Amino acid sequence: MELIGFVENKQIPRHHYMSKSIAICAEPGNDRAAAMLSALNQALRTCDCKAIVRFVKRNNTQPFLGCLDAGPSYLIFNQLPFAEDVRDFMFGKFEGDERFTPSEEQERAVDSLIDALPMSEDDVPMKRSHPVISRFYRCLHARYLDPKAKIVSEPDTVESAAIEPSSTLLKTKKCSEALKSLKEKFKIYKRPADPTRGDRKRRRVNFWGDRDESSKTSEGGEDSNTTASQDKLKLAGDSISSSNSTAVMDDLDIFGVSSKTKVPSSVGSINPTKDYQAIVNDARTRGDVATLKRASEELTNQAMSIFSKGSAVFQDKVVSCIKSLRDEATNFKESVVCHHFNSFLRNVSSTTDTKKLWDILVKQRLHMLVGVSDAESREFLAAVSKSQDSNNISTKEEDAMDQDDDEEEDLFDSMN
Repeated sequence: MELIGFVENKQIPRHHYMSKSIAICAEPGNDRAAAMLSALNQALRTCDCKAIVRFVKRNNTQPFLGCLDAGPSYLIFNQLPFAEDVRDFMFGKFEGDERFTPSEEQERAVDSLIDALPMSEDDVPMKRSHPVISRFYRCLHARYLDPKAKIVSEPDTVESAAIEPSSTLLKTKKCSEALKSLKEKFKIYKRPADPTRGDRKRRRVNFWGDRDESSKTSEGGEDSNTTASQDKLKLAGDSISSSNSTAVMDDLDIFGVSSKTKVPSSVGSINPTKDYQAIVNDARTRGDVATLKRASEELTNQAMSIFSKGSAVFQDKVVSCIKSLRDEATNFKESVVCHHFNSFLRNVSSTTDTKKLWDILVKQRLHMLVGVSDAESREFLAAVSKSQDSNNISTKEEDAMDQDDDEEEDLFDSMN
């Protein structure tokens, strides 16, 4: 393990940890190592920071990046991701969307449920036995006493209590009222079966053993409970028809997943080109110019964000984004897309920080303006060439000045 540097705790979010935590402690009997480890532990705690380290498990294995956090009497190592390991998923936000904003009554109902189901210090998961391991040792003990003992498939009370809410709390009046209020304030409906997926049934397997006898199929081959359960579209008390149940589920579609294929709301970072094409096709069909402009801006923003990571691995992804934008501007001649693409080229060509990106566009022949005259296009390329030449001259002059300064410093040093 090799120390690289230190960063503030807020710079590395907890969800970036990629592995199990490893405790780092001093070698037993080595007081000098223990003192050094204690000093580092105390410094990390005082400065509210983490140590970034390079970690290799054994010889001839790949290295990992990780961080060291201060522990009670040891350091805690957690593996960190490289740039290629990071995935920027675009999830919907609860804030700012009226569909996801609960009413005051709904907030009070949830608050009541939280108050009705408190957990003591002895109920936290770290103090509960694993139900599968507990059942294994129970069966092992039974076979030790009687080699012919039957393996019980159902968990006992202690094993069930480890992964279920407290039966005592559920029977209280406070909890019953809270659950009843929650069901009234939040209507939950069962999504109807999708007819396009066929008649294949999903088998429900009991975790502790075989399926219950009540769920086995009847003589006619049909599940005795399937028909009744399929006819029930409602879980909270009101009955609704199958015609409007789909609309209800679309309204309750919090995570953007629906039985129907939806057009992405924005251009994401996972597959920006695919998202852009879907949004643009839908917007062109509806004649929505504002969406065309917004999607084009989001695509170039994603391309610049990916390019800013500085990794050659993402170069093809950046080129794909810009090529998709140029194809849209060239094939359909939308003035909004053409204008945005040309503005993007002008910004990239005029900025020193994006010179590498401009060189990539030139190499891929994506540096020509779209929807303009040949004269204007030649004038643009001439201006870019002139600007780059002047930048090269100024760079050479700065290098020459630096060299002169170095020579003067060497001269004064020799005189002294």
